[in-house]
Amino acid sequence: MGYTEPGTGLVAVDVRRERSRDVIVRFRDALVYIDGEQVTDLMNGEHVVFYLSPGVHRIGVSTQFDPVVEMRFTVTADTRYTNRASVTFDDDHGIALRRVAQ
Repeated sequence: MGYTEPGTGLVAVDVRRERSRDVIVRFRDALVYIDGEQVTDLMNGEHVVFYLSPGVHRIGVSTQFDPVVEMRFTVTADTRYTNRASVTFDDDHGIALRRVAQ
């Protein structure tokens, strides 16, 4: 299923990989999953917009070295909430994912 095409009733969800100066993680692909399906990968500083139906979805990330880190992500058309997620790496070079507040 294509998640990058806008459609009636779908909501834009922005997944951004934060830029890192850390040489160890800078050149690793961050693999991105929607509802258990690998849909794309992000390099350092890149982002992608997915168009998802309102409701609860699973957004996940991993690298070739890390298990999938997954979170339940409620997609809403309510403009009081943001539909953005941020991919980062922790001090131990493990990949992390969080929802971004407005």
